[in-house]
Amino acid sequence: MTWIGRKKLALVPLYRPNAHPPDQIPADWKNQILRRVLFDPDATTKADRSLRAYIHAASSGRADLDAVVMPMATVDAQDVPANVLEGQLGSELRDQGFDANTIASVVDAKPPLIDDIPLRLEAVRAFEALPEAAALATANKRIVNILRKSGSDAATAVDHSLLSAGAEQDLYLAFQKLEPIVETHCDGGDYASALMALATAKPAVDQFFDDVMVMTDDLSVRANRLALLRGVAHTMNRVADISKLAS
Repeated sequence: MTWIGRKKLALVPLYRPNAHPPDQIPADWKNQILRRVLFDPDATTKADRSLRAYIHAASSGRADLDAVVMPMATVDAQDVPANVLEGQLGSELRDQGFDANTIASVVDAKPPLIDDIPLRLEAVRAFEALPEAAALATANKRIVNILRKSGSDAATAVDHSLLSAGAEQDLYLAFQKLEPIVETHCDGGDYASALMALATAKPAVDQFFDDVMVMTDDLSVRANRLALLRGVAHTMNRVADISKLAS
């Protein structure tokens, strides 16, 4: 077994109208999928033949699963393209009124549970209405670009002794305080509160970029600042990649 505990599967049925022979779609296809995955008793022996029963037995009772069936995707090919889920999901979410940047901020971040995506999207939409959102998205985009170019030069961890007084220490302390708050909200599925908490970091983030040069000539200090920004980015993007919201 690859896990212990309870996991939730997101199942995306695929319809291939041009397959040979064409796929046949029963009227109760959602119920049939869930039955095969969650509880599928044999007509004669009544033994449960579902995927859930197999996983439970193979793990000696240590693993369990739940499942949600996503909308059916139509693919115009015999073989299924690798990005079919991304395209189908984006279409469904646009139909629900989410714009492309909001969708990209969540879907491109590849959240571990696909059924969390609507909750994260609603949280991002609420975050975008905050006065701090635009500035934080722009700062996050700047951080992401810095780390993309120079992140490999970052120190393994932040060395407190190398932090300069003022804006640099203030940013470090702000995110030391925010990280457990954001993690707690995210662990509980309260993504809106996590993003609301992040909004309080705007003054520290703004002041850091006003006062601090990240790519300083002092290599030790530069590596330390990159490590600081790596931690900031991790916390800021815990719900979604908010750099995608920057215009």
